[in-house]
Amino acid sequence: MEIRSFDTALGTVELGALTVLVGPNNVGKSRTLRDMLSLLVHGDRRDTVIVRDLTLEVPTSPSARFHGVRVETSETNKAHRTLYGVNATWSEPLQRSVSEQDHKRLVETPSENLDDSLVRRWLTQFRVSHLDGSSRLRAVEATPSHDANEEQAGNLLQAFFERPEVQNDLCAAFVSAFGMQVRLDISGMKNLRLRVAKDFGSLDPDPRLHRGDISRFPDIDTQGDGYKSFAGVVLALLLSKHRVCLLDEPEAFLHPAQARQLGAWISDHSADLSAQIIMATHNVHFLGGLLGGSSDVDIFRLDRLEDRTSFRLVTSRATHDLTQSPLLSSQPIMEGVFHDGVVVCEGDTDRSFYQAVAMRERAVSDVLFVHAQSKHGLHKAASLMREAAIPVACIADIDILNDETVLQRTVRGLAPHEDHGALLGHRQELARLIGATDEPTALADVRAALAQVIEEMDRDELPITSVRSRLNAVAKTTSKWQRIKESGLARLDPDVRDAAERCLQASAAVGLFIVPVGELEGWIPSDIGRGRKAERFVEAMEKINAGDCPAELREFVAEVRAFVVQVVD
Repeated sequence: MEIRSFDTALGTVELGALTVLVGPNNVGKSRTLRDMLSLLVHGDRRDTVIVRDLTLEVPTSPSARFHGVRVETSETNKAHRTLYGVNATWSEPLQRSVSEQDHKRLVETPSENLDDSLVRRWLTQFRVSHLDGSSRLRAVEATPSHDANEEQAGNLLQAFFERPEVQNDLCAAFVSAFGMQVRLDISGMKNLRLRVAKDFGSLDPDPRLHRGDISRFPDIDTQGDGYKSFAGVVLALLLSKHRVCLLDEPEAFLHPAQARQLGAWISDHSADLSAQIIMATHNVHFLGGLLGGSSDVDIFRLDRLEDRTSFRLVTSRATHDLTQSPLLSSQPIMEGVFHDGVVVCEGDTDRSFYQAVAMRERAVSDVLFVHAQSKHGLHKAASLMREAAIPVACIADIDILNDETVLQRTVRGLAPHEDHGALLGHRQELARLIGATDEPTALADVRAALAQVIEEMDRDELPITSVRSRLNAVAKTTSKWQRIKESGLARLDPDVRDAAERCLQASAAVGLFIVPVGELEGWIPSDIGRGRKAERFVEAMEKINAGDCPAELREFVAEVRAFVVQVVD
């Protein structure tokens, strides 16, 4: 059985065979799985929040519809059939009594003509698995054995006993993740339990003969939660043929390498499991394993605004481009899918600076800060984030307004369908006004910069090796845009400032936040010369960490964050 699609307040979401739900905290990933479980187990919306209804695809063959379900004539009512199976959490038996007539309809009616209410009333509760952090730990605990000739398996280990052919698959997965073997111990006859060992050696296949030998090995009940969680997830999937498998944070309790291994195993084996798998995760390592596996994965990013949850499909091409981008490959870029959004800065120094401000103000940042190597890479980084359904904004120094091509590319990367004519018109007017700036002002700035260099040389603060670079920096001050970058809006003539502010307002409306003080160094006053950028940066970071952060800077970062967390397509 599969969920072909589900309905929410915002529309219909189509599902495939392998789906993962991602997004920041508290957007409804786990709630979505619980809603699906409720609809499959109870058949109605008695306690759903996000999912309003499901469209189901029922298997065509009766054997698939009732796979793993024992059907017997009722002992108390010969006109009824009793269905025996295992519940969704694989923890206890599931038993239902259905009339002979309804059972006949479930067996004989073609899928396209099968009454949906009949399916939901009698069948779907047997065709779903739901494992969260606690249920998968309980599922592998030692349990009493059962008479497989007379009784239906009532939990995960009893079902495992009836399917010995999956032993090798479970053990192989466990060895890949932990370097340890795992096997079912039935030697005591009364109880079933999983045992783990580096190597079980050559145990006799007759459990009566190896009873003393296998009992020497540790019971999985005495091991860490990582062992139990991994075994619970893998074993449940191996036994969930023709079920809808709902896995809530399957990577919980696992180290990064093992989380990645689990994700890869699910992707590599999903086609052979004959089950639909729908997962919710908040782990970049597990997601990386899924994406690196052999199956196509549908990734849906969830966002929540005004008590409604949106589901946006992230295409496989978008995830490939994002993870393989040379521009971003050195950064934890996939973590962006688990944040409210991403802010792209020009360089790594800018990224560190603005991230420090955000962390200082909120203690835990819900926005990921990355960098694009330079302002020339902003448009590409923004486009990659947007195509991956990740809300995004950019921070750029004010001299981005000096290059119409770079500006145009950046805003189109952020908002390709918007009309940016007004912004570009404001920029052209600003460029015209700046070009008309008087020369005496430029010469005064050069004299001031030279005086600072000479003063530092007189105090022996400037090594001869640094003189050339400082003089080159002074030469840049002859550029009118360079002077604006170093002073920001504060020293501009009123008409020039008005034009610049119109540019900043128009660009911020689409997610490009231009630094009003010109560049990073303009935010925090310093006695250190601008040419000594590294020293100024260290001093600025120390001031931020000490709580000495200007109100204007705090407001700027807050505006960027507010834009990102409220972006909804």
